[in-house]
Amino acid sequence: MIVVMTLNNKIIEARTIEPRNLEIEGYMQGLQNDMLENNEDIIDLSKDKPTIRFEIVVPEKNYIN
Repeated sequence: MIVVMTLNNKIIEARTIEPRNLEIEGYMQGLQNDMLENNEDIIDLSKDKPTIRFEIVVPEKNYIN
């Protein structure tokens, strides 16, 4: 699973996380706070608010010929 933070429809950060971590109490809030803190300089320069979304990534199957 990938967590993507966007600002003005541009990706400013993306992280890969284990889906099982979402079951940990406070994990999502801590993740959001960390991403906001890491990008606060960019966010402060913008008038828009960042958005955070989760994307499920299905691994591709590798076939051997």
